[in-house]
Amino acid sequence: MFEQKIQKDVVLAPYSTLKIGGKARYFCTVTNNQELVEAIQWAKEKGVPFFILGAASNILISDKGWNGLVIKMQNLNYKLQSSSIEEKTLPNIQSEQIIEAEAGVPLAKIVGLAFQHSLTGMEWAIGIPGTVGGAIYGNAGAFGSSMSEVVKTVCVLDVSQNSYAMLDITKQGCDFSYRSSLFKHNKQFIIISAHIHLQKGIQEQIAKKMKECFERKKQSQPLDYFSAGSIFKNFYFEHCSVFSLGTRKFLENFSEWEQFQKQGFIPAAWLIEKCGLKGKKIGRVELSLKHANFIVHRGGGSAKNVKKLINLIKKQIKEKFGIELQEEIEYLGF
Repeated sequence: MFEQKIQKDVVLAPYSTLKIGGKARYFCTVTNNQELVEAIQWAKEKGVPFFILGAASNILISDKGWNGLVIKMQNLNYKLQSSSIEEKTLPNIQSEQIIEAEAGVPLAKIVGLAFQHSLTGMEWAIGIPGTVGGAIYGNAGAFGSSMSEVVKTVCVLDVSQNSYAMLDITKQGCDFSYRSSLFKHNKQFIIISAHIHLQKGIQEQIAKKMKECFERKKQSQPLDYFSAGSIFKNFYFEHCSVFSLGTRKFLENFSEWEQFQKQGFIPAAWLIEKCGLKGKKIGRVELSLKHANFIVHRGGGSAKNVKKLINLIKKQIKEKFGIELQEEIEYLGF
């Protein structure tokens, strides 16, 4: 019986990259579709909410935990599937290849498999601690690239009906946007697996690009400390419904304004730095001195203080710039 797989009062902090968070009332791991369906059915029968957990690399978990069932995705199968395009018949065309990966597969595994087979398109993802499902859910990205560029189809479980239908959703149907997707706003669709579309490349060039991306991460991000990645989304002009004349006039006084106009956004880290908040500490959590959009945890910290720091940042940026920053991270249990 599936009930035997349910654990009670499981501390969630070890499952989070921030290493903060209280207990889940109920917890289980699932390794296949049948177990996932059984877990959801169990939660519905018990009348408790459920939450799908990947690597928890972009989540802040409440100190109070989660009063429901946390389902940890441990479906870890992945493989390379060659397409019908053959280099021997079309020597001047790069061969398209597909990696099939289940949602629980660490993104690092896909980066490694792509490199092993000289496939290009995932170099930017080196060092990202998430899973395939989580990366698609939040349209993870770095250095101007994102999952939306490589996803071909996503297989989901539709839990809106008791039939638990399996559906294949095309890239267009995923409604990808900056750090968002269909799945982030429609929780009825649980990501099961995906087809990742890559191109044949030259391994030496792929290795060079991967090294460059990782070096940039090491230089600019606090990789030596626990964190949840970028806390806030960058402020994109095209996504802004209100951008006051006063805010614009104020920003024009900064030398970086022309650059921001060209790139179409203002980095959240820049806004935080201009408020003098870099290095700000509350308890055992602080804004990184290396990257102002990272909150780092040195141990013994609390979600309460992380949330205080987030609220402080939002308040001061609103007062100084008239800009309302939006979180990239999600909250669980608040």
